[in-house]
Amino acid sequence: MLLAVYLLNHAKPTRLQDVSKHNCLIYNPATADRQWFLQKAGKLTVLPIAGNLASNNIDVIRNSALMRTGITMMPAAIIHRALQSGELLQLFPRYS
Repeated sequence: MLLAVYLLNHAKPTRLQDVSKHNCLIYNPATADRQWFLQKAGKLTVLPIAGNLASNNIDVIRNSALMRTGITMMPAAIIHRALQSGELLQLFPRYS
């Protein structure tokens, strides 16, 4: 789970359940359920999400995260440089 400098204006979610209180940038709007699935130590957690942007274009979601508009979840390979530079930060790194 990743977020941009969105935290400058919003409280950092400290629990997975806090994510539902934030604007989520949703990749793959064709998904009927607005949920993210996270796993830790073999346990699956389902998070309900909501947001003002859903797109099947991963570049649109990445760019929106970089513009501080919300939290998103996407493959680390897509945002590797932004993670290295600190433009994006990883939330809940123990979850995959």
